[in-house]
Amino acid sequence: MDPNLLLSRNLLLMENRPIVSVVRTLFLTVTLFGTMHTASLAWALGDIGVGPMAWLNIIAILSLSRTALKSLSDCEAQKQGKSTIFYSSRN
Repeated sequence: MDPNLLLSRNLLLMENRPIVSVVRTLFLTVTLFGTMHTASLAWALGDIGVGPMAWLNIIAILSLSRTALKSLSDCEAQKQGKSTIFYSSRN
């Protein structure tokens, strides 16, 4: 299935939600703000935005690492022909 089709369908479903208007307004405001100030300020604000995203990703990776390792060991067992069904309760 075409990813652009899925994106278009999802955007049409979200069109009437108030959050879409808020995000559009915020995007336009930030764009206008960026055109009126120096590049160093824009980079500083970008760094401030990237920092929290990085911490959230680190927290997510650490919280999902146990499940990912279980999935990896189950996948390796399936490659050896032991089982073809994923059991999330395996140790």
